[in-house]
Amino acid sequence: MFPASPAPDDVAFTQLHSRSYTALAALHRLGLRPRCDGVFRLLVLGADRNEGVCPAVTARVFAALRRCHGWFPGPETEARQKSVWSHASVTAGIHTIELTLVGPNVTLAGDVEADVMHTIDDDDDEKIIKLSVKYQQRLFHERQDSNSDQPFDLCLAYNAGIWGYAPHEWGPSLAKILVTQKTPIVVTGYSAGENEVDESALREMGTYFSIGQCGDEAEDDDNNTLEGDVQFAWVSERNPFRSEKPRALEFSETDCPYNETRDEAAMRENGAWLCLRPRETGNV
Repeated sequence: MFPASPAPDDVAFTQLHSRSYTALAALHRLGLRPRCDGVFRLLVLGADRNEGVCPAVTARVFAALRRCHGWFPGPETEARQKSVWSHASVTAGIHTIELTLVGPNVTLAGDVEADVMHTIDDDDDEKIIKLSVKYQQRLFHERQDSNSDQPFDLCLAYNAGIWGYAPHEWGPSLAKILVTQKTPIVVTGYSAGENEVDESALREMGTYFSIGQCGDEAEDDDNNTLEGDVQFAWVSERNPFRSEKPRALEFSETDCPYNETRDEAAMRENGAWLCLRPRETGNV
């Protein structure tokens, strides 16, 4: 028996808004365009049942990624850039999104085949971005399919909890994405406190990749160095598209490395975010 995906009204904002808007905001902030003309390749690293157990549910989870309306504020720290963006401006020229969900906790309904691309049937609606979905139940660096070396345009690790794992559990996959495929990664956390500890964990992965200085960090360096395999596009900060539904911890407080009492009121999915990018990517 496979566990069901969350009920729509249980995590309504998170399922139908937060994941999609976080991805769209990252596209805007990083200025990303698809490497393959018209096809944007999006990777969800460390995916689980919250991203859906079948293509129909995954399409609902990421519905706002494909078609939404209105203008949205830019990040609070983005004062030198356009302060607003729209779905149309971010997705201009994109007709298809190929979404790949990867991780050992990927859960599938019994009739869903892994490792193949499933095309979502939209009844030929020309106003919506087409979506294809693939599920892979393994660590990213262990993928052996024929497209395993084809780079993604953006990687998102939703509520990843990188701090809770040993470096060798995340390091090889992160290195392949950032250094080999040269794909930026957005990591979200349930709170600012957790995301800050994720940031610290990433800084300690020197065995797999080195993090250089940029932006405010580089101002303290006499040489204004940009050395390193990767750089932070932005360090941990509040995500403007966090879920509005409070969330309880699913692990013991004794295992928590940050002050959860301070963050308890702000515990919510995708509550904070950070971004690592390959060194060659242009400045944000």
